[in-house]
Amino acid sequence: MRKQFHNFSSLPDTESWSFCYSPDCPAPEEIFRNVRTGLPAELKVFKEDGKRRVYLAGADEQQCYIVKTNLLPRWKDKFRAQSFAPAEADCQLQAMQRGIPAPRVFALFSRHRWGLTLQNGLVIEYLQDYRAIDNTETGLMIPAFVMLYQKGINHPDFMHRNFMISQTDGSWKIIDLEKCSFLPQPSLLSLLLMLARNIEYGELGFEHPINQDLIRKLYPALGKIPLSFQDFKRATEIIASKHRSSKDRQRMAYPAELKILCHKSLII
Repeated sequence: MRKQFHNFSSLPDTESWSFCYSPDCPAPEEIFRNVRTGLPAELKVFKEDGKRRVYLAGADEQQCYIVKTNLLPRWKDKFRAQSFAPAEADCQLQAMQRGIPAPRVFALFSRHRWGLTLQNGLVIEYLQDYRAIDNTETGLMIPAFVMLYQKGINHPDFMHRNFMISQTDGSWKIIDLEKCSFLPQPSLLSLLLMLARNIEYGELGFEHPINQDLIRKLYPALGKIPLSFQDFKRATEIIASKHRSSKDRQRMAYPAELKILCHKSLII
């Protein structure tokens, strides 16, 4: 078991299912039963396709949780099952250990047969009072951009839909942290890739006043960095001008186009 799970406890395996849970898990036996049987019925399905099923479950909306199941339809998925739910939970716990506000991880589960993992998943906190912001509210994300940068966390899918804000007190949390990487120090390249990703998927265009305002306000919030504001803005524009694959964002591939702007060592 990964070191982030050292304080997790386990329930006895049942019908080829295994289940381990954190000290925060509200009702381990009930949740384990739901994972195995689907009871109580799902309150809401967020996503369902051939690879993943994400749904809200619980006795009622006051006492509920989110179940994220990886269906592992391909043989290669079953053989590398550890790169799904365990890796996702590991990333989320590491991010929280670095101080990133995120939903709590309640449990991990898996189903095995003949030595293969047939499916696995995790159970996380339901952010009942929170909502995802829309693409006109990205200025609210500035504290999160700064924190991810300062904590040395590269979130390759950081965009407005993965930023949740409380409708009561304005506090925020970041979701979908499963592909994050954790760096030994802050990286401007990581920040620029995250900023460009958010601009691209906001679909407003780089020159839109909302994106220009985001860049203008984010720059001073970062403190002293080795790029002038104009170079920071130009670097963001260069990266946002071309779609970057999830793999490139994850491994922080250095965009060749930036070489015309500044030396690589300035932003890594």
